[in-house]
Amino acid sequence: MPDEPDPQLLRWFAESRVALLDARFTERVIGQLHRAGSPRLGLATARSIVAAILSGFAVGMAAPLRLRRAGLLALVAAAVTLCTGLLSL
Repeated sequence: MPDEPDPQLLRWFAESRVALLDARFTERVIGQLHRAGSPRLGLATARSIVAAILSGFAVGMAAPLRLRRAGLLALVAAAVTLCTGLLSL
């Protein structure tokens, strides 16, 4: 592939660049941006955030239970807590 720019490609780029500077094109793009900020988009975003938080909590709570002997550890921790509570009375 040669390093020199292709004159036909430069011409096409210059022609396409002129169309972007049109005022109607700019108004059309701005109008589409305003329509994209609808309240439905905000609800979808909020729903996604809540789902991500709940998913993170679920994974964080379930991950230690997948470890070997995690149930035994939880049982021993509950027994120690109960004994400590009873002995402190």
